[in-house]
Parts: sequence; structure tokens; C-alpha cells
Amino acid sequence: MTAVPTFESLARTQHDPAAFAEEILGYPLFDYQAEVARSKARYRNLCCGRQIGKSTVMAVIALHRAFTRPGSEIVIVSANDNSAKRLLRTCSKLAAKSGLTRGSIGDDHTTEMNLTNGSRIVAVPCSEGRVRGDTTDLLIIDEAALVPNEVWEGAEPALITRFREGAQVLLSSTPGGGPSHFFRRKWQEGMTSPSDKVMSWHWPTSISPLVSDEDLEDLRKSKTPEVFNREYLAEWQDFAGSFFTEAEISNAVADYEYTTDKSDLTHRRNQLAVAGLDWGKSVDSNVLVLLSVLDNVDDPTRSDDLCYYLPHIESHKRLAYSEFANRIVDVAKHYRIRTVVSELNGVGAPATEMLEARIREQRHQLMYRTRVEGVHTTNRHKQDRFGNLKLLMQQHRIALPNNPELLDQLRALERTTTEHGNVKIAVPETAGHDDAALSLAQATAKINPRRSTHNWAGSGGINYHATQPETVETPGGLRIPRNPKALDYAYALSAKRKSEDIDEY
Repeated sequence: MTAVPTFESLARTQHDPAAFAEEILGYPLFDYQAEVARSKARYRNLCCGRQIGKSTVMAVIALHRAFTRPGSEIVIVSANDNSAKRLLRTCSKLAAKSGLTRGSIGDDHTTEMNLTNGSRIVAVPCSEGRVRGDTTDLLIIDEAALVPNEVWEGAEPALITRFREGAQVLLSSTPGGGPSHFFRRKWQEGMTSPSDKVMSWHWPTSISPLVSDEDLEDLRKSKTPEVFNREYLAEWQDFAGSFFTEAEISNAVADYEYTTDKSDLTHRRNQLAVAGLDWGKSVDSNVLVLLSVLDNVDDPTRSDDLCYYLPHIESHKRLAYSEFANRIVDVAKHYRIRTVVSELNGVGAPATEMLEARIREQRHQLMYRTRVEGVHTTNRHKQDRFGNLKLLMQQHRIALPNNPELLDQLRALERTTTEHGNVKIAVPETAGHDDAALSLAQATAKINPRRSTHNWAGSGGINYHATQPETVETPGGLRIPRNPKALDYAYALSAKRKSEDIDEY
């Protein structure tokens, strides 16, 4: 049974958060974490890689303030409301485990932690209205690079009257934000001109004792350089220009057969796939793209990594959403579609609900128990999905059909840095549309390039030596039958995504 901390033990650790973490919480900090926890600077700014322990140190700092200074008001803000609540839950778990609190731990919907000494830790939504005005003793902003400047401008004034009494700000995030973004400005100020007011730290993942050099190298191989440098080396990426290089695109193209809305789908009844869907707005098109695992099991040139291809693409301009939903259901009566990943932005929400209803009505006629996942397409979402696609291209593990609309859009995608420093991936309005490219990106949500290998024995793939089908090859060296077949491997099309990205219907 956990011993309840005594008044003497709390008094002994009152001025040392690291000692508080070890003696009271039973959770010793690493040296780099302890340095931040002990800092007296008004502004503490952490530029962090993944799996570095930032949530732990933020929770320790919040709990130390709450328990050693009665009546403190600690406010947690994050770019995503669920993230703020998870950090509050971490605080609750640490406190309960140490015996500081009794009773049940709040669930993921809990927004407050109230102490008997009058202190309060509260998770608030990321909006200017919710952070403006209230007096705050400790403000914690997680994923600060994704928090709009307007929220910061609403929150900071609440601290001014409390600075002389020891109020502090803790900003933490992976790198992000342009020159005008508050997180980047504060972090750079603390790095170039550290003082008793502003201090900054740079924590690449490599400094964590819990991550080996070998594991980090494996991560490097499985990520694009841009993603690895940002997420694990904690380096800012200021981008401008094409997202995909011409070599990446052209090396992935093969002249294989794929189906469209004009094709006979009769012979596709056993083809397993996932679908990406973009609902057209005004002059945009409604686009459906299917993605499958390539059955090249007996290709003597292959590696053990799974490869992918697009068996079906169709695009419709000015087609009513109800008719497009019916068309998707028709395709699902031939292809075995595991999941349809559909955008929820704009008209996407009601259209996606309508699609789900049509699928439910026709479920007994479909080839598979098709699910619909609605996704809010954000800049971070596009970075992740197009990053997946870029990695597959660089590894020569995806074949793209010779579809002019799709290829032109992939070539036109540009990566720019917004005013607030966020990375934006889109086709400029003057250069055309990106609906086909976005549909392909949606489909990649269900694959994970890191979960890529397969025990091929008994997979039921094509026997190249027996059937000797006609094959074509991408310039990157991926061999694919001219009339390809999908590998019946559902595990490879079932990547789990973060809950805040998805609404499952």
C-alpha cells in the first residue's frame, strides 16, 4: 500500500521539484528533465523530439506547484483538447500512485483536478475566449507550435500580475512555427539570450536513455528525412517547393491495368483493398482511390517488404453526392473494401454520413464488412499521409498507374510554411486541383510503412514460374504483373490512427 506523504516530506521538497518527483511521486527524473523542473525562469521553452519524457516532466512541474503552493491555479492548454486532458490524466495518475490523492482517477473527459489545499489543475480548450482573463500561476502549453498566436495573446496577459509572485509559463512542442509564431520566438530568445526570465532547451530523441541508437536508426530508415528531422531530431523545417520530386513520382509509375468507372468489375471480386475518398466542392471532383497490397510473392527480385498498388481510380465532376455514394457502394459489391477513409471537412461530414447509411443498407450485398472512417483533414494530417506515400516511393514499394490526373496533381503539390509556421501541403489554386492526390493520401491512412514485413509462406500469391504472367516494371525496379492481383492480407491494411483524427461510423 502506498504511504501517504507527510507534511515534513512535502516541506523538504518544497523548493526542489526533482526531489519532489523522486521522494514524493516515486518517479525520478533524468538529469535533463530535472534541469527544466528546477529552473526559476518565467518562461521555460522545450523543443522536443518524440518519446523524450516531456509529458512526465510537465506533470511533475504541475503537481509540485499545486501541492507545495496552496491556492495555485495551473492551466493546461494543447493544440488538441484531448491532449490537454491526457496530460491532466497523467497528473492524476502520478498523484494517486504516490498517495497524494485518494479515490478514482478521472477519465479522458475529465477537465479539472481539485486539491484540498485550494489548488486546481485544469485543462481548457484551445480557444482565445477560454484562456483570456483568468488569473494563472502556471500556464502549460503542450504542442505549442500548433497553438494559434491568438490563443497565446489571450493567455499571456493573465500571468503579468502574477510574475512577481513566481508565476511561470512552460511551452513544449516538437518543432514548428515560423518567425512570427510565439513558440518559435520564445524558444529562440531563450536559446540565444538565456536569462532569469527566459530559458530554452533542445531535446532530440537521442538524449533519452530509453531509446537506443539502434532503435533510432531503425526510425530513421522508416521515415522521410523531413519527418525524422522534425519529429526525432527536433529540427525546424522551413519548406518551400514541390513535395514530391520528379524522380520519386516517375520511378513509381508502371503501365499496369487498373479499373475505373468505365471498367467491368466482374473479375475483381476477391481483391482486398482500402479506399480513400475526397468529396468535391464547387469545381472540384469527387474521387475514389483504392489501395491494395501487391501480390508479387514469387517475384525473385522482391524483398520481404510489402509493396502496394492502386487497383482502381475514378473521378466525377459535378456528380451529386448521393449518386457518388451509390457508385462507391457499387464498387464495394465487387472489390472487397475493408475501410473507406472519407474526409469530413466542409460538405464531407453530411456526405460521409450518407455514404455510411448507404453501405449499411446494402451490407448484405457487399463483398466485405466495409467500415467508414471520417477524417478531419488538417495540415498535420496531410504531412503524415503524404509522408507515408513519399516514404513508399523512396523505398520503391508502391506502383502508381499511368493516370494523368493523379500524376499531374502529385507533381503540382507544393509544400510551404504558413504565416504561423505550420507546414502546408496543397496544389496552388492557379495550378489546378488536388482531389485525386488527397484521395490517395486518405487511403494511405490505413497502412503503416513500419509494419511492412510478412511471412510469405502460404500466402497464396501468384506463382511466377508456373503461370508466368506478363509483367511490367517501374523505373525504380518494382515488378508488377500487367494485370495485378491483391494480396489477401488484411493486417497490412488495418493501421490504427490517433483517435482524435477519426470519427468511425
